[in-house]
Amino acid sequence: MSINYIAGVLVGIVIVLFAFCFTKIFLKKKGLIKKECYDERQEREKGKGYKLGFFVALIYYLLLMVVQLSGLEIDNGFFTFLGICLSVGAFAIYCIIKNAYFGYNQTPKGVTILLFVIMLTNLIPCIMALIEGKMLRTTGINIVCVILLLSVIAASMIKNHINNKDSER
Repeated sequence: MSINYIAGVLVGIVIVLFAFCFTKIFLKKKGLIKKECYDERQEREKGKGYKLGFFVALIYYLLLMVVQLSGLEIDNGFFTFLGICLSVGAFAIYCIIKNAYFGYNQTPKGVTILLFVIMLTNLIPCIMALIEGKMLRTTGINIVCVILLLSVIAASMIKNHINNKDSER
């Protein structure tokens, strides 16, 4: 792996962290994000979500180990990151379905905006690489992040829509 690639990854991480911090501070000042407060049911459901995420990661890494033992050459960094994203996605979507992702004092709008900004930040290198014709070779991790965040945003919006329909009845 070249030093340029490693430097690019590190700069990308710093940019995403900066965008995250800046957006979170901005949304807190606007009152769209508050300190999370969860009730007992939400804490219990979050615990089940952590357990689900753990088992998703466990099964994924066992399957990855089998693939590696079979002799197939794979990119360890990419597939390790994919496993992390799968387990985080399982946790987040489970908690969204069980109404435990957002605290009882939070609105989904602020968190969804924050996730959307992070998703867009990860989409920029994908677009640049697509223009240069190096799509999958250099931006696989960014694509995984975009898909994960898009899944969480979609699940949040669908659950919010379902909750709004239920409250109208």
